[in-house]
Amino acid sequence: MRLKRVVFFLLPFYAIGAQELNLPSRLDAKTEGGGESQLDLKSETEPSKKFKFSDLLYLPYEEDFLIAMNADYAELHTVNEIPAQTLANGNSRTAERNEFTDKLFLTRLNVMVGVTDYFSFGIGGSLQAAEISKNRSSSEASSETITGPSGMISPVIFLNGRFAGTRKDDWILDARFSLLPMVRTTARDSVARRQYQMQWDLVLGRKWGYVSTAFTTSTQYSSGNTVQGVAQGDFISIIPGISGQLDIRNFFLQSGFGVQSFVDNGSRNDPLRKLPQLTLSFKGGFTISDQWLFAVGVQWFFKNSADYSAGETSPTPATTTTVGPQALYSLMLSYQF
Repeated sequence: MRLKRVVFFLLPFYAIGAQELNLPSRLDAKTEGGGESQLDLKSETEPSKKFKFSDLLYLPYEEDFLIAMNADYAELHTVNEIPAQTLANGNSRTAERNEFTDKLFLTRLNVMVGVTDYFSFGIGGSLQAAEISKNRSSSEASSETITGPSGMISPVIFLNGRFAGTRKDDWILDARFSLLPMVRTTARDSVARRQYQMQWDLVLGRKWGYVSTAFTTSTQYSSGNTVQGVAQGDFISIIPGISGQLDIRNFFLQSGFGVQSFVDNGSRNDPLRKLPQLTLSFKGGFTISDQWLFAVGVQWFFKNSADYSAGETSPTPATTTTVGPQALYSLMLSYQF
């Protein structure tokens, strides 16, 4: 029996902001009396015009530091249904249903640093606290439970550039890059030694009073891995999305919607992975002070289902595979200084 699963990327999300390309002169200003007055180069954006660190379009300004801590719970569902059929070798197969559930408990820590108002970078990592994988089959009296090991999933590196806008009344145009150099997946999967993931984002956004909006186009690449002993090629996906935020005093509400489409050759020929994957997210929180923020969030991956034909020359049964729904629940605590 073949097992088809889809790889989704649960990367920490950082909305990003920028400024109009109207750079002030950094030359020293001469006074009439012959003295010199040095321009203040600490930051090119007035404090009253800066995005709050709770804003959807915020990235660290010059000399800003942001520490973000997450506690996550992820639940993933996969179902394989095999109808009664006669295989290519003439053998008969009875109907069978297999359900897989992965439950992951994760912690994440990311640190972002603003080098200038136009460039910031960060490092971080994810630690798997616990994992439980269950396999329930209609052909067996009991289900199998596998407890996965804890430990580091992957470090992550962020690079962010602002090409237009750093003030609250500007249009924002940003580019972001994320690299996960080594990724470990679920307990039932084995991963090639050099598997890694990369993501490129382009963000266009604007803030209107109490409302912020962002339009994002993301490209994700994941190197090949091995799932249950079956080698898989590289994955490439494109994710256009839209998100918004409403500010109410020190409270905020965010929502987002995206569509993930795999465009690599292997996915285009796969009945399940070639389907668009819809995602929906919500986040709400409040600032405890000018430096502390607390939030809760959830992200859903909607259900997708596809039929796989039986092998014409090999004894491979026809199968219907359903992935989802999948969900990621998060508690977030951030400190900015």
